[in-house]
Amino acid sequence: MKGLLLTSLWFQSLWFLAVLGRESWQWWTLILVLLTSVLTLRWRWQPWLWCLGIALLGIVLDSVNLLAGLMVFTSPKLPIWLMALWLAFAWYSWWLLPVLQGHSKLLSVPVAALAGALSYLAGAQLDAVMLPFGKSLTAMVLLCEWGILLAFMLWLRGKC
Repeated sequence: MKGLLLTSLWFQSLWFLAVLGRESWQWWTLILVLLTSVLTLRWRWQPWLWCLGIALLGIVLDSVNLLAGLMVFTSPKLPIWLMALWLAFAWYSWWLLPVLQGHSKLLSVPVAALAGALSYLAGAQLDAVMLPFGKSLTAMVLLCEWGILLAFMLWLRGKC
């Protein structure tokens, strides 16, 4: 449990670095995320495939959200710091999902989905993203997206 606490604190640090630093610190964020992955995952192929797949899935999801106008960033494209954050989340999920699998999915999926949606609302409060459809509608859409994403990730992780 101590390892999960340290992993969670590190992920939150990466989240703050990405969201507060945005474009100014995006290369530092990317370097730290890659360094974190290399040092903790080593050269085992299964966690690397997981991280790359989940990061790609998240980047596609946020690209769709961007194209739909659900969220707006300072640049017209998905920022590098957000893509690095998806890789950080994928890395974190590799360690977190086995813990969540020990709990009821009826509890863990909604709680994790709420955490995912709230991270975007927190990012909006910190001016990292604009939410043109308002917080309530955006939160509902994100809650649904994250619920589906996390249920899929739990299912997939059970197969690994």
